[in-house]
Amino acid sequence: MTRPASKHSAGFTPAQRVHNRRSLIALGVYALVLPPIVWLHAHADIYPLQQPWVALLALVPALPLIAIFANFARYLTEEGDEYVRMMVVRQILVATTVAMCCAVVWGFLSELGGMQPIANYWIAVVWVVAQSTCGTIQRLRNRGE
Repeated sequence: MTRPASKHSAGFTPAQRVHNRRSLIALGVYALVLPPIVWLHAHADIYPLQQPWVALLALVPALPLIAIFANFARYLTEEGDEYVRMMVVRQILVATTVAMCCAVVWGFLSELGGMQPIANYWIAVVWVVAQSTCGTIQRLRNRGE
């Protein structure tokens, strides 16, 4: 499947530019809220917090990451270029498959194989890396065609 040359600046559609802006804002919020929350957790003996504050603070860094995932759904509804939308759906499917396979394999290794369990948020990290890698591979393939 070949893709015609993009008529948009920097190769991004208008929907992609909005999606990128939203994602960067969410990442900026994440970068701002995570360090103080980690610091408070590390210094819980000095600054003890009670429930429900501990749980609420633990959820704060998750919210911008949830926004990034929700942003993909919003982006897909806003993207007018069918080819680009199909490529992003492919990236999402590949990333989801990779992340779920890793989660299942590590789950069995930790439950039955004696490996240490890992924090569940690493599934999202695997998803983001797989999605980005798939997107990079697609762009390199399209550039070569």
